Amino acid sequence: MKSLKALRDQIKVVHTTQKVTSAMKMVAAVKFRKNYVRVNMIRPYAAKSVQMVDDLLSQEIDTEIQSVLHVGGKGKHLILIISSDRGLCGGYNSSIAKKVRKTAQDLVDDDKPFCLSFIGHKVFTILKRDYAPLMMNLFDDSPVTKGDFTLCLAKRLAEKLIDLLDQGAIGSASIIGAQLVNTMVQKVTEVPLVPFVSSDRENHPQNSDYIILEPKTSDLIQSVLIHNLTTQIYQALLENAACEQAARMTAMDSATRNADKMAQKLRLFYNRTRQARITNELMEIISGAETS
Repeated sequence: MKSLKALRDQIKVVHTTQKVTSAMKMVAAVKFRKNYVRVNMIRPYAAKSVQMVDDLLSQEIDTEIQSVLHVGGKGKHLILIISSDRGLCGGYNSSIAKKVRKTAQDLVDDDKPFCLSFIGHKVFTILKRDYAPLMMNLFDDSPVTKGDFTLCLAKRLAEKLIDLLDQGAIGSASIIGAQLVNTMVQKVTEVPLVPFVSSDRENHPQNSDYIILEPKTSDLIQSVLIHNLTTQIYQALLENAACEQAARMTAMDSATRNADKMAQKLRLFYNRTRQARITNELMEIISGAETS
């Protein structure tokens, strides 16, 4: 049986842990709110960007579009994986790793070569043992890019993908990450980046009544495709930033509740142990008095 001092120390540790998890929950809530606003702002913009490219491509009749961003190329399929740099966010990173494994197995079954690149260290540490030969360095000498979910990073990634496509190092690309449904649910999805995938015409009706004077449609499409690629990457980054904080907020809330339950059980056990020891001491005193 533990001593009363050990029980008091254990209760104190649980209370300290509860304070930490509660503080982390509040910090995650503030960050989530900020990212949630940014996600709601980028979603309609990204949808309109895809629709605009659709409309421009539908106008291009005489000239065949040869942009690699539109039709893809011959080469490996690059999977860009977004995760967090830190843990304590529940099953967020493990769900992304599971999706990557499934996608990789599907590509192996189809006998299609592929490579992996990472934004964030957590999923990289999970998968590096199994997929080390397939990892591609996008920047510097590491296949891992720090998870700074900013527009600057989105532009750098878009430029790097275009360079790899022009060099023939890759022929297509997609991005795997989480999509925010609500604070409790984050859906892991794979979004195709290259070649360009048209939007759903039923949900996004065509609106191609543009009057384009300069430049010509054929000259404009390449720059619009580049802008759309950057926008789609930026949306994925913002979605994952919000998902990470939502998952951490939920995980820390659960940890805080569990710590409170554990503290209650320990206090009850402490009181029972204390009462039992007091009873034993009284019995010893009474027994000693009777023998004397």
